[in-house]
Amino acid sequence: MGENAGSDAGSDVDAGSDVDAGSDDSGACSTATTCQQQGANCGSIDDGCGGRLDCGSCTAPDTCGGGGTPSVCGCTPTTCANLGFDCGSVSDGCGGQLDCGAGCVRPQTCGSVTPNVCSVPSSCTNLCLKQVDCPNGGTTTVSGKVYAPNGVDPLFNALVYVPNAPVDPLPTTISCDTCGAQATGSPLVSTVTAVDGSFTLEDVPVGTNIPLVIQIGRWRRQIVMPTVAACQNTIVSAASTHMPKNKSEGDIPRMAFATGSLDSLECVMRKIGIDDAEVTTPSNGGRVHLYTGSGSPGANAGPGTPTQTTLVDSPSTLASYDMVFFPCQGSPYDQTTARKQNIINYANAGGRVFASHYSYVWLYNVAPFSGTAQWDVEKNILESTQTGYIDTSFPKGLALAQWLQIVGASTTLGQIPLYELRSDVQSVNPPSRPWIRINDSTYGSLPVHFTFNTPVGTPAAQQCGRVAFQDFHVENFPGSGTFPAACQPGAMTPQEKLLEFMIFDLASCIAPE
Repeated sequence: MGENAGSDAGSDVDAGSDVDAGSDDSGACSTATTCQQQGANCGSIDDGCGGRLDCGSCTAPDTCGGGGTPSVCGCTPTTCANLGFDCGSVSDGCGGQLDCGAGCVRPQTCGSVTPNVCSVPSSCTNLCLKQVDCPNGGTTTVSGKVYAPNGVDPLFNALVYVPNAPVDPLPTTISCDTCGAQATGSPLVSTVTAVDGSFTLEDVPVGTNIPLVIQIGRWRRQIVMPTVAACQNTIVSAASTHMPKNKSEGDIPRMAFATGSLDSLECVMRKIGIDDAEVTTPSNGGRVHLYTGSGSPGANAGPGTPTQTTLVDSPSTLASYDMVFFPCQGSPYDQTTARKQNIINYANAGGRVFASHYSYVWLYNVAPFSGTAQWDVEKNILESTQTGYIDTSFPKGLALAQWLQIVGASTTLGQIPLYELRSDVQSVNPPSRPWIRINDSTYGSLPVHFTFNTPVGTPAAQQCGRVAFQDFHVENFPGSGTFPAACQPGAMTPQEKLLEFMIFDLASCIAPE
């Protein structure tokens, strides 16, 4: 009995039994766990009983263990420093955005070379490297007023810019240029003057010896500003911002006057400030050349002054001038078809033509100039002094009306006193632009100043020349003798002021109005 009892007591578990200590009475593993019990939501983990559990996968941008905890979906955001970025906004890799900096210090820009990295763009050279940022949204400015050579009358629509490269010499012959092509030297910042001649350039480079260019067509002056202070306004003196009086001060368009006995337009050049020494014969080196009219000539430039035929018979001679003026010679001295065609070709190539009264002979009976207006020549106006009414319906017309008041040539906006009126045009044909009309007691509303761009009939973007016709005399004294003695002294009249505006407008680049 005793032996059997001892034997039964030791029979429940064998010392060498294969049964797991964690198993239940049925032999199953009692320590098995789940993904949830282990806090896992991704990947494969041990189930505690020698098996594996599949806890699933993660949704991007999370990865399994990406947040630093094994078998748990997560994402560790990157940093701007880790990415090597110092500007702009970029993904943190986890669905969020990193702000790597509000901006770069000029001349650096964000991403110009490498994304989200401050660096100087390859396009920023020379004075671009001297542009600076200013606090509170401010900027470095340069301001002033642009004047005619006389330093008194302000100039409207003058281009003012800081070049970032050497400025090219102006062409020596006419050319069919667009407005943008006339400004050379890679303008860095630019603006145009208001009707009172004022301008303000913004974001100007700072430092010493900063160049400035002032230009209307082939009128051009280049100056150097000694100092431009950062984040302040630098005022340029009027002594530096008038158009050149002579070649030593800058570029003056090359102009030819075929002088007429009844309208001494060349005398106005003195009053707008051109030095007398610049008014010469073609061989004597001035910028304004006199040719005596072939019918009833006006002033000459001294011995050797050629006649108008020398000018109009030679296309190459015409092409050497930026502007050609045909004042009234007292009668309609008709011109040959060949000469008229030379003038048409000259204007089509980019030349500028100004004609007054009887110089309609260059325009009224030769196509396509004849189609720019309804010509009705040599009507007799009983009232040779009347009020001119300026068309203010287009921007330049309004600017002219305002400018005439600024310079004291008009007391009522849009009106100007005119004398020595004539009537050779009944109306103008679009797109010719009527600038000034009169309300004549006999003939009603008549245009007395109009312009058209050339080549006539081509798209506006392809036009690069201009013709102006004025049906009154600017000067009401007979001009003869030698310049400048042939001119009369005195303050500028309203009509002379008007011509001054038109001379600079005629010189300006051609753009649709």
